[in-house]
Amino acid sequence: MNKFNVKMGSLAFCLIILPIISMTTAARADSTIYYTQVNGLLQDDHINDVTIYNRTGETSSQTLGFDANWWRGVAKTSGNPEDNASANITLSGAQTDRGQRIRVGIAAPGETGTARFQTSLDGGETWSATIYTTQSSAQNLEFDGVDSGLDITFAAGADWTFNDTFTLASWWGEGASSTRSAAREFPQKAAIIVTGVDNPPDVYTGGVEIIDLSDNTIWMRFAITGREVLPLDQNLAAGPVHSVAAVNGKIILGGESGNMSGVAVIDLAADSASFFDTSPGWEWGGNLARRNDGSRADTGWVAANPALPSLTSSIVRDVDAGVVSGHTYVAVATGNLLDLMRDFDAVYYNLAADCQGDIATTAIVGDDLYWANGAFLCAKYDFDSVPSSGAWPPVIPYSASTHPELISNDVRAIAGRSGGSPLEASSNIVYIGTGQGLTILHEDQGPTINGETFHYGWVGSANPNIDYKILTGMTDAVSAIDIANGYSGVYVATNDFGGFGGLSVLRPRIQPGDVPFLLASYRYPALLSNDVSALAHGSDLIVGSAGNGVTRVGDAPTAVGLTRLVVQPPQISRLALGLAIGLMSAGLIAAAILFHKRRQS
Repeated sequence: MNKFNVKMGSLAFCLIILPIISMTTAARADSTIYYTQVNGLLQDDHINDVTIYNRTGETSSQTLGFDANWWRGVAKTSGNPEDNASANITLSGAQTDRGQRIRVGIAAPGETGTARFQTSLDGGETWSATIYTTQSSAQNLEFDGVDSGLDITFAAGADWTFNDTFTLASWWGEGASSTRSAAREFPQKAAIIVTGVDNPPDVYTGGVEIIDLSDNTIWMRFAITGREVLPLDQNLAAGPVHSVAAVNGKIILGGESGNMSGVAVIDLAADSASFFDTSPGWEWGGNLARRNDGSRADTGWVAANPALPSLTSSIVRDVDAGVVSGHTYVAVATGNLLDLMRDFDAVYYNLAADCQGDIATTAIVGDDLYWANGAFLCAKYDFDSVPSSGAWPPVIPYSASTHPELISNDVRAIAGRSGGSPLEASSNIVYIGTGQGLTILHEDQGPTINGETFHYGWVGSANPNIDYKILTGMTDAVSAIDIANGYSGVYVATNDFGGFGGLSVLRPRIQPGDVPFLLASYRYPALLSNDVSALAHGSDLIVGSAGNGVTRVGDAPTAVGLTRLVVQPPQISRLALGLAIGLMSAGLIAAAILFHKRRQS
């Protein structure tokens, strides 16, 4: 017997009574906000993926060498970002020519008022002959008499270093439009939503939205204009995007088909973008203010020079990003292998035989890497030690046929918490969503899965392998998983494309033996659709559907407890309903008999 997987009588009792508890404590959420094509917040209601980017949680720039002040529109792109910070530069005004790629370079060192600088309008290829003096009051930013439209102020007392270069983001001086809000700085917290479908031979639909969660407005939109054949004529988002991740001022987009087949990396600090596929790669010809200017001069995608490292396949099913040991990694689930990008200048390839194939999903959990190919759930522990070439020993494949800890090989979503397992401080708690339910694994890492596992499904599930039947909706098929900030709840979305899914918020299993229960659940009409295709949580809850848009839940379901469950009648199983009615009927009959006896006496 697996000592970590013993069914306890008290837990079985909780399993019986839990659906009744959840039915009798139902309440509606305080508020919901909807993002749809109709209200103009989306370009398409088919939601492929969502992520919440909170820039206050960024990793140390001192370790990774990026400018943590990039969100202000000025980033130090050469020189130590920790010294002479770009935060000491303030911009005002609006950029006159959106095509200008403006740089400022320190030509003579010293404090503000003494230090001198040059300007560039073409990304640093040519510099002004005129050398200007830094000032602590706003001065017009020019290139040998050419007005950029921007004013620049250098902080009084700041000390500047020779050859430091600063990039002035075109998106900061872009100005308000239908694809850009009037807010200049990147939002403190943003929802990044990728939408659309590919309908050959017709045009693409959808695009990329960056929504400012402080006021529910479009901060930036990446539009698709059609099906342009030549890369030089394409917008930055040249087709539907299917997956998204973000880390340290970079947005990573993955595409399965069409012109976006591959991985695009949008660098907000450098005001540029790159594209990785099976070729030597591509660079965006303009700046980010011209992201929707395909077919115009100086925009579109051009061949990368020097060449970028290539992927093993341009079919990208999923992406995830994280920082480990001072390096930025992007896991890329492709049509034949799991590729791993390191610092965007190298790509490593998994060559383990069992773990190849069409990779459906991937997740970075601490310094461990997980992915699934329909036959195996694969794990590479301590993945930052992978060699630059060759196989990754050891890659461990887990299969439901040989590892009963897995409920199914049909893995559709993976999430995890690093170092969270009480079995071993360095191990993980991993949430594995499949077409037949959710597996929660307290992992004890080794050649086999030997940690505590439990399986979760919907309240009326007929699957005999499910330990706890508590999920909302009427299907076991899990489509997305996310973990709340502070690990106070686990969000589990289900979707069978028939309207029988929903969203459940579970109390996480912190210790072996903890009784799982439902913190909250959401179904129509609280959601725009029961077919949840994507979700993200970052104190706010963003729920995307497979065809109806996005629901933003306005309250915090992880903090409301059992008295604030949001349960709709369609989720109640016939068994639970029959049991509840039976108990109520038995109680009424017993009360009637007792009342009758008392009257007779």
